[in-house]
Amino acid sequence: MLSKKNRIGNRDVIKMLFNKGKLHKDRFLVFKYEESTNNTSRFAVVVSKKVHKKAVKRNLLRRQIFE
Repeated sequence: MLSKKNRIGNRDVIKMLFNKGKLHKDRFLVFKYEESTNNTSRFAVVVSKKVHKKAVKRNLLRRQIFE
């Protein structure tokens, strides 16, 4: 499991990342990222409603990705 200090939990930071971050696409995943000035990397996982309609299934997928 990814530790709390390496997660992005702030909604404003996630919005900024979607607007100004760099993009890398893979077949199944899309990565939005920004270069960090400090030594720690922080991550967030966002699962779209296109993947599954129910939030329970989307949260399950998020938890599996974090592991």
